[in-house]
Amino acid sequence: MDFVVLQGEDRDPENCVAIGETKLLFERPVHKGYPVEVTYEYDANMMIHAYMEDKKTGRRAELHISQRGGRLTDSEVAEKKRLMDRMRVD
Repeated sequence: MDFVVLQGEDRDPENCVAIGETKLLFERPVHKGYPVEVTYEYDANMMIHAYMEDKKTGRRAELHISQRGGRLTDSEVAEKKRLMDRMRVD
């Protein structure tokens, strides 16, 4: 199962930036709704830690993301916020 961590405020993943991905491997194919727990932590060093756990077997995958280039700049974040403000329905 592929897990992609996105940066962005939009509900549509196409409008967000992928900042990391990992896989949680299973012994056999799983069905939709299979119990997988995903937990995110954000620490004081600006690191994002994502943990995926198969609730039936306890098998885990982890992803640790540090701040690096290739992400949204402060001005890009401000522009996306302005765009979202214009789209807001009161």
